[in-house]
Amino acid sequence: MLAIIGKVFPINILTARIVTCLVSFLALLCILKYLARFRCNASYAAIILFYPYFLVNSFVFYIMNFGIMFLVWGLLYIPDGPVISYRNSFIVGILFACSVLCQQFYLFIPVALVVNNLVYHSKYLRSSIEHVKRMMISSILIMAPLILPGILFFKWGGLTHPNFRIHSVSFQPSVLVAILSVAGFYSLPFLVQIIRNLSMRSVLLLLAVAIPSGYFLLPGFNDRQGPGLFTGISFHLFYLTGQVWKYFPVILVILFTWLGLMVAYYLIRTSGTFMDKYLLTCCLFLFVTYSFNTLIGERHLLPLMVILFLMVIPRLKDRFAKPYIISMFILGSSYFIYWNYFKFGIAN
Repeated sequence: MLAIIGKVFPINILTARIVTCLVSFLALLCILKYLARFRCNASYAAIILFYPYFLVNSFVFYIMNFGIMFLVWGLLYIPDGPVISYRNSFIVGILFACSVLCQQFYLFIPVALVVNNLVYHSKYLRSSIEHVKRMMISSILIMAPLILPGILFFKWGGLTHPNFRIHSVSFQPSVLVAILSVAGFYSLPFLVQIIRNLSMRSVLLLLAVAIPSGYFLLPGFNDRQGPGLFTGISFHLFYLTGQVWKYFPVILVILFTWLGLMVAYYLIRTSGTFMDKYLLTCCLFLFVTYSFNTLIGERHLLPLMVILFLMVIPRLKDRFAKPYIISMFILGSSYFIYWNYFKFGIAN
C-alpha cells in the first residue's frame, strides 16, 4: 500500500504515519459499522479506540492496524450464520488474506471461519447434497486468496520477510498465562457487570486453575523482547508493584489470570449465535498460536483483544459502559504520552 502511494508522494516516516493514521480511521469506521449490527451506542467503540496498542499504533508506522482494518472489514461480509454466498465468501477470503500479509497471526482467522462453516453444516451431510456442495465451494473461495501469502511463505521460508525475521517457534506455556492476565486486566469493567451471573462453584473452580497456573507458569515480564519474556503495559504494572513487595507480581498475575478465565467462561457459556462461536474459535486459535512464539508481547495480541472487545461490547450495559470508556481513555492516553514523549520521543 505504501509502495503505491510512493509513486505519487515521497516515502518517508511522515508519509508512513499519515497512511497508518488513515488506515486506523478506516478500521474504526469498520468497527462502528460492525457494532451497529448489534445496535450498540457508537460511543462504545471508544473502548477499542483507546485500547493502548490501537491508539499508539495509529500514529506510528506499525502494520498491525492495517490487519485490524482488513479483519473487521471481512467480518462485515459474514452474516450471523455460515457464509454461503459465493461472492461474499471470496470477498471475505481476499480481505482476510490481506490481513495475513499484515501479520502472520491472522492466518488462523480464515481457517477458523471454514472450521465453523463445516461444523455448522455437518448436520446437513446426509440430508442435502446441494447444501454440502455449496458449503464446500464457499470454503474453497474463502481459502483460495491465501495462495498469495502461501507463495510468499515458500519464497521467504515464512510469512515474515527474511530481513525482519526475529521470531522463532517454540512452545511457551507461560505465554498462555500472560495472555489470560492481559485479557483479565482489560476486561475488568465488564467482569464487574457479569460477576453476579457466575455461580460460586465456577468462580472457585477457575480460581483453583488460576493459582497454580500463575505461580508455576509466571511469565518473565521485561521491557525488552527476548525468549520467554513478555513486554507491554503489564511489565510496568508488575515491575512497579514488585518494587514495593516481591510477591505482588505473583498475586497480580494470579488475580488477572482468574479474571481472564472468568470472562472466557462467561463468553463461552453465553455464545449462541454463529458469529459468537466463530469469534470464540478465532480467539482459541490465536491463543494457541501466540504460545508458540518466543518473542511475544502485548502489542502482538491486538487481533485477539479486538476480537474480545467485539464480543464484550454488544453485551455491555449502559451503566457499565461509561466507566469502561473513561478508564480506557485514561489508560490509552497515558500510554500514548509515555510512548511518544518518554520511551522513544516523538521525533523518532
